[in-house]
Amino acid sequence: MKRWDILHSPDNKKNSSLNLDVQTIIAILLKNRGLDTKEVIEQFLHPHISDITLKKLGVSEAASKKALSLIEKTKEAEKTIIIYGDYDVDGVCASAILWETLYDSYKKVIPYIPDRVEEGYGLSITGIDNVLKKYPDVQLIITVDNGIAALDAIKYAKEKGIAVIVTDHHMKGKKLPDADVIIHTTKVCGAGVSYALSREISNQRKVDNDRHLELVALATVADCMPLQAENRALVKYGLEALSKTERAGLLEIFEEAKIDKNVLDVYHIGFIIAPRLNAAGRLASAMDSLRLICTVDTMRAKLLAKKLGGTNSDRQTLTTDLFNHAKSNYANGDLKKIIVAADSEYNQGVIGLIASKLTESYYRPSIVISVGSNGVSKGSARSVKGVNIVDVLRSVSDHLVQVGGHEMAAGFTIKTENIETFKTALYEKSEEYISDEHLMRVMTADMQLPISLINHEIYTAIQQFAPFGQSNAEPAFVAKSVLIKDIRMLGKEGKHVKFLLEEKGTFIEAIAFGFGINFDGKVGDTIDILYTVSLDTWNGRSKLVLRIKDLH
Repeated sequence: MKRWDILHSPDNKKNSSLNLDVQTIIAILLKNRGLDTKEVIEQFLHPHISDITLKKLGVSEAASKKALSLIEKTKEAEKTIIIYGDYDVDGVCASAILWETLYDSYKKVIPYIPDRVEEGYGLSITGIDNVLKKYPDVQLIITVDNGIAALDAIKYAKEKGIAVIVTDHHMKGKKLPDADVIIHTTKVCGAGVSYALSREISNQRKVDNDRHLELVALATVADCMPLQAENRALVKYGLEALSKTERAGLLEIFEEAKIDKNVLDVYHIGFIIAPRLNAAGRLASAMDSLRLICTVDTMRAKLLAKKLGGTNSDRQTLTTDLFNHAKSNYANGDLKKIIVAADSEYNQGVIGLIASKLTESYYRPSIVISVGSNGVSKGSARSVKGVNIVDVLRSVSDHLVQVGGHEMAAGFTIKTENIETFKTALYEKSEEYISDEHLMRVMTADMQLPISLINHEIYTAIQQFAPFGQSNAEPAFVAKSVLIKDIRMLGKEGKHVKFLLEEKGTFIEAIAFGFGINFDGKVGDTIDILYTVSLDTWNGRSKLVLRIKDLH
């Protein structure tokens, strides 16, 4: 099911398109986003990177000081420091930020990314044992983008005489680990926490070290953080840093993916760069992504970028095949309020992607489980707006070994023998946590805006609200009864539709991605559209184009 929700309803509906000048449209967009005071509007439109400190993120000064003290104590003892990360973009970028910051003044600091299959997500007993085999003199482990749920592993590390600093942004459980220091906030991603800590370390050394903004931007977008407050500042200025980056690895990714860094935006991060960086951790070793980010060797960067591009292509093929397999289970339309697909063929590295595609297809929370041969299986979950998937999973935690994550995405471990009882319990709990309203796909528009009013001034005004992303959607509008003057089918099998639309003598091109297969309209028909406004540049010439998100 799907419906449109138009946020702004004019007082005089008969004259809804009158007096819609640029300032009025901006005022409506601000109001729709809850920005209603001069101070709040100023903070939104002109965020400051100086707001990104541990203190402003809610971390106590005592915790910050103790973390810095532990780091200095380990350096003075000339013992090894391990930066223990994660295999996704956030974990890799968080590891790179903290490792580079510490390595500037201390060489016995080692980044460690666990193996997805052998060691699993986050700090683990197996991971600690593997670290000790390689670096027996380790005295301090700093977790980045993980650790807040690693109670047993941290207890084990302490028994081995290793101090632990946890830096994380995932949801806290009922009990906190017995770490030496916990630096936790949910306001930013793991790389954002790492960035704030790295600035504290640099400030202590009285050096200017603000070279990591592009990495925080990558991680913030890839981890689907809400682009408000601190995250908006990080991405806004991080995109600027990314367009000027001199990191050999990122430049080679741009080259391999054919990205013009001068027009790079959130889309390029989310759909082109992040999948390449994630691919290594999904199917091979995330250390390749870390090496790519940190290397200063152009030739090595070129080889790694090519390797990641190839791995990403393999990942795309595998994801499509396994998604089609999972989807085939629901060909008869027998859907419950939550989808659970489990199979031994589901590769652990892509189960989150399969879950995302199931949620997108059926618009309901989805769980995909990679059934293990050793008696233990891994699951990944994705949710819909209004359903906190971590809360849902924790409601049946008796059937699980471990669970953690965010409101919209989570991961868990389960004994293979418990999968069927888990599914039964989950289906029962879904009736309590998920309503029919949750399962209605709502497409939001800011207001009704006739296409005859679209011009470059309005487009420029809209761009003040960028960067767009999670919780800061690109302004969208509804236009009714627009006339189709021309239709062209584009892409494989006519998957996309390109229109020439007309209203009151105003003509404008529009593109509807993915609508070609089911569209049966013709020239001369009128349609209602929900759209955004884009600037299409080709051979030095620019024109406004509508991107159709939905149509009736």
